[in-house]
Amino acid sequence: MYRFSKYSLYFASFLLALFMVLPSFSLAQSTSWMGVFLMGSKVGNTKVRIEPAEYQGVKVRKVVSESDITIHLMGVNATQKTNSLSYTDLNDIPLYQQFLIESNGSKVQLTAVFHKTTITCQMNSGHGVTTKTLDIPEGAKFATDGDNPLQKNQYTVGAKYTLYAIDPLTISLEPYNIEIMSESVVSLDGKTYNAYRVHSQGPMEELSTWETAEGTTLEADSPIGLTMYLESAKDAMKPTAPAPQFSVKDGAAETKTGYVPPKDFALATSIASDLKIPDPRTATYLKLVVSGLSGLSIPQSDSRQQAVKQSDGSYLIEIHATGFNSSKSVNLPISGAQFEPYLRSAAYLEVNSPKVHDLALQLKGGDSNAYEVAERIRSWVYSHMTPNASIGVPRSCLDILDHPVGVCRDYATLYAGIARAAGIPTRLVSGIVYANGRFFYHAWAESWVGKWVPIDATLPNSFVDATHVKLAQGEVTDMYGVSGMIGRIKVKVLEIN
Repeated sequence: MYRFSKYSLYFASFLLALFMVLPSFSLAQSTSWMGVFLMGSKVGNTKVRIEPAEYQGVKVRKVVSESDITIHLMGVNATQKTNSLSYTDLNDIPLYQQFLIESNGSKVQLTAVFHKTTITCQMNSGHGVTTKTLDIPEGAKFATDGDNPLQKNQYTVGAKYTLYAIDPLTISLEPYNIEIMSESVVSLDGKTYNAYRVHSQGPMEELSTWETAEGTTLEADSPIGLTMYLESAKDAMKPTAPAPQFSVKDGAAETKTGYVPPKDFALATSIASDLKIPDPRTATYLKLVVSGLSGLSIPQSDSRQQAVKQSDGSYLIEIHATGFNSSKSVNLPISGAQFEPYLRSAAYLEVNSPKVHDLALQLKGGDSNAYEVAERIRSWVYSHMTPNASIGVPRSCLDILDHPVGVCRDYATLYAGIARAAGIPTRLVSGIVYANGRFFYHAWAESWVGKWVPIDATLPNSFVDATHVKLAQGEVTDMYGVSGMIGRIKVKVLEIN
């Protein structure tokens, strides 16, 4: 059974992009509220509060943001609470940040302490703790730097800026390209404003806002139909309130009004297929064109999948899916410098945890055939996990082992942690897969057993069909890069066997 996982993570990255990249709206007011809508339906709210404070005995500015979002995802409601706390000096230079994302009893928390040239980060997910030091690029400007033009409310049409912000999901310092697109008169619930259209492009999300010259954000939207409007606290907290009337005088933006019945987010953001695939789980060959990847992840090429960039920027991809003969597998242990990155602990993968290590030894038994051990682990994960789409945060291998429910990213993370602990080089993969007439975003794994072979623990058997299209690979954090593709890419199937 397939469970597609990227969607709820998109909400976290969208909201954090708004809080981190364009926080100028909050600096104009002590408290700001925004209603959050998905395809016209109210799904939650956000609140940003500014107040003076002390940090390590120094007077600072404290910014607290809170969001509460509930979406209908694969037949269930998934609730996600996102909170961030920032301390900056009085020139708005960042000193400390904390991010907390909670969903259905699971949570991930990141703390970041800023130094002159580095940022010290600690990420907690379940019982797992990951520490990482990020280098600050020379001359980098942060979203909260007093020197950046948006903080100073200097809006000039055509101006472009690059600002940096921490991505708490990937524990990385990412650039956001900001451009002031246009100036116009907009109307929000009957009140008119002179406002600027600001576009932000990050590695995982795309965001456009309408902002006043004073820095107040009136409206923010993303390509997947997620929109936020400035509202009073009372209206923002109304769970079924319709979207406010918003329009642009010159017609540069759509007017989004009225209530639209909720739709399943996974289905609404899936990718239409022009060719029906009658039995996708047995497909051994697929030829397709994927477009809309400009500035995003480049499709991977390997012995199973070949991706060739076309003159129009799209990619022609051919996938040959075959089973693996276990007699051709290498034996454990597997060593070599090229495999070390895929055997060690990493963010969300507590390979050295006694609980994970002991389970890996139990499943391995006395078998030295790497592929047979990998298959035993895949089968164990499949039989012990229960599909549940209501958890909207990334979780660590140990957390999933303690609470074996989730979606495809959880299946892949649990498998990868156990496989690495068993000594099998394993990496995470994200991309798209065909099901029920459409392509959905999906995650699985690959293990090296003499060659890299795909392993999908959401499937009841070992065969991974040709409709699994790989778009990114690496660590757990690399899976989230596909989130930036949601609502942007298109697929044209040319041939299926």
